[in-house]
Amino acid sequence: MERTLSVLQREADGQVRDRATELSTTESDRSNLSHWVSGEVFVAGKWTPVNELDNIQISDQTKEYLRRRGTESLDESAHRKLAKWCETKSLEEQRMSHWHGVLEFNKQDIEARGKLGLIRVGTKWFSKAEYDQASILIAKRFKDLTVWMPKAAFQS
Repeated sequence: MERTLSVLQREADGQVRDRATELSTTESDRSNLSHWVSGEVFVAGKWTPVNELDNIQISDQTKEYLRRRGTESLDESAHRKLAKWCETKSLEEQRMSHWHGVLEFNKQDIEARGKLGLIRVGTKWFSKAEYDQASILIAKRFKDLTVWMPKAAFQS
């Protein structure tokens, strides 16, 4: 993911002309995000460039998504609009990808973070899994403390 984000940043800075070429590596090294931002979609069990989709049977919903998505780079507003549209069509992976796209432009976007299921604690953001794990750890430490505190008071 670091590589993908680096290429996207260099593209935003005007240093990259063809992100697909920059992101092409061995298949095992590529993340879903790098495929998406390279203009590929997952169809029939494999990643396929959008321009090769005419030869593959895809759903009308996916065709509509691709029409709306286009081939140009998206700005924050376009990502937000597509994320909301994908949500109405139950296109979960695309929805999440576009909310992540919003965050690329605005790291603190409350709506995008909420739609991705992130939880704000103080000034930091956590996934639900991280939050749940921390809650379990806090509960365990509190329980341990209630056992330890009476022993410490007794020894004083």
